[in-house]
Amino acid sequence: MAREELKWQNIDADDLPAEVKKSFDAMVEAEAAFKADLERLLKNEGHMPEDKFLVMSRKGKRLGCSVCEHVTR
Repeated sequence: MAREELKWQNIDADDLPAEVKKSFDAMVEAEAAFKADLERLLKNEGHMPEDKFLVMSRKGKRLGCSVCEHVTR
């Protein structure tokens, strides 16, 4: 079977058609709400210190999470 090479392409959300941009904006809002809910849950259950923040990475149905410190320079 022939393999096709995929090329990564960054797309500016403002360049999307209106109906696609609406879906994109809803996805971004839902992901932010999910992250806030998960961070609150982890802190309330004692799995995450109050002075840390959550960094997430998603690939398909897999979710990677890391607890990080605030760094000031």
